[in-house]
Amino acid sequence: YEIPIESTFRHRFKKFVSNLVLIAMVGVVCFIVYYLFRLKATMVNGDEYHDFIVAIKIASINGVQIKVMNLIYYYLASYLNAWENHYLIKKKDNSLAIKLILFDFVNSYSALFYIAFIKPYNEGCQYGNCLKEIEMQIYTIFLIYIGLYVLAILYPMAVQYYNLSQITKMLSRDKTSSSYRIQLSPQSIEHQVICYRVTTMNFEYNDIVIQFGYVCLFSVAAPLTPLIMFVLAMLGRVVNYYKIINLERVEFVEGAKGIEVYNKVIRIMFFIGMMVNVAIVLFSSPHFATITLTATQIKSKLLIFAVVENLVLVIMFYVNWNILPKWFRHIKLIKEIYQNKIMLRESRKKKMSEDNEIKTSKIE
Repeated sequence: YEIPIESTFRHRFKKFVSNLVLIAMVGVVCFIVYYLFRLKATMVNGDEYHDFIVAIKIASINGVQIKVMNLIYYYLASYLNAWENHYLIKKKDNSLAIKLILFDFVNSYSALFYIAFIKPYNEGCQYGNCLKEIEMQIYTIFLIYIGLYVLAILYPMAVQYYNLSQITKMLSRDKTSSSYRIQLSPQSIEHQVICYRVTTMNFEYNDIVIQFGYVCLFSVAAPLTPLIMFVLAMLGRVVNYYKIINLERVEFVEGAKGIEVYNKVIRIMFFIGMMVNVAIVLFSSPHFATITLTATQIKSKLLIFAVVENLVLVIMFYVNWNILPKWFRHIKLIKEIYQNKIMLRESRKKKMSEDNEIKTSKIE
């Protein structure tokens, strides 16, 4: 039978509307980040301790804003993606993943990019060192992440405890009355007690990709980022394990060969991170960044950036095992063929020896 397919025009129109919503949400995030830094500029007064507290407050607000806006757009993108009515489930999942990654990339890193590339040449960085400000911003965001991980367990536990107490009160009240007829089964009680349910893993995968992006993009400014990200990853693993086993239920699970589009995103993030780290050293380091740049300094920085970036790209291209040059792939293929021939020869010898043993046993 024929599967009804939505008209191409309607499908493209819906994708156009979804893209407009994505652009609008990105604009809202950029406005919030710009407003936060303008507010920070008006609050500082030159006192070192006061300016440090102001920086911590703004970084904390930015960390909460990142998580809140990610959550809002996740539900909005899920609704828009279902409204687009994709023909294949794979296209539906990839479309949702791309929407979330694009928005979360801007939402999570816009403040850090502002500090690295705009603030040095606009109002100047705190302490005269943009790398230290980026480092403080990242570490504050990580502390917010740890607090939200703890909240991610405490909130469903509190809701679960409240629901269980309500059911217990209802059962004890009904037992004393004459209207009590049916005893609820453990399965039905568990269904009512569970706090919330997970229908997709895009949100979890996206969080992992964004954390990986912090390591790739800003490790040169915050050297402890890889270690902190490792601790956050382990903490997130424990939190997600506990939530899925005790506090959540996965309603619908789809088989997949791998993480698909997220694997490509991680690969792209790897190359973008290399270019961003080189740019941060050239344009944000206190040894190279100045508020007033001459045309010669700009040209020299751009030339150094282009040379270093292309050199590192070439090295990474040949080091990456999944993007091998043709001559190396031929050598690897020849080696695999040779190993297969050796294994086949050994299996034949083993089979012949077994056949000879069987023949000798029959003769005896």
